[in-house]
Amino acid sequence: MARKSNIQTLLDAAFADASSAILKNVISSMGGNTTVHDLVIAMKGTSFEDTFHAMTLAELGGAIDSGGEATPRRGRRPGRPAKTKPAPRKTAARKTSSRLNTRTAAGRDKLDEMIAGILQAAPEGLRSEAINAQVPADTAQIRMSLKRMIAAGQVSSTGEKRATTYIWGGGAGAAKPARKRRSAKKKTAK
Repeated sequence: MARKSNIQTLLDAAFADASSAILKNVISSMGGNTTVHDLVIAMKGTSFEDTFHAMTLAELGGAIDSGGEATPRRGRRPGRPAKTKPAPRKTAARKTSSRLNTRTAAGRDKLDEMIAGILQAAPEGLRSEAINAQVPADTAQIRMSLKRMIAAGQVSSTGEKRATTYIWGGGAGAAKPARKRRSAKKKTAK
């Protein structure tokens, strides 16, 4: 199959633009009572059929509204959608500006006070997701704070993994007992 030369490509584009302009003038002169079905039947078998099928609804509506004045086409030929850039993705906002510095003792104490206040206001207890939504700290920082308060006897926990509920004070649940170390078995000499 032979490649088209630049001149042939330019001629094809000019013919498509001229056909589109003529077709728009004809459509605008048909009158407002013509249906789309009548228009399709009128174009069938004509040299303008391909051009008509390549027109967008916006071009068709513009031809009807303009009263026959065809606007000159720019850019791509009819039927090829223009390339658009995808919308930029939104990223989740970070809470960096109000985060607590838990590397210092004062920062850890402040975080512990905040979590204690939240748990005291919820007598039925809260899960870590609910606490995390109210405190400007990372999940790991909140987990360490809860472990410190459990070790101090201020908070108790019930449940396991994501279903763990933290309760201020003794509450309904008790803190997990410390693991017992296994004692080494005495070796017997044979």
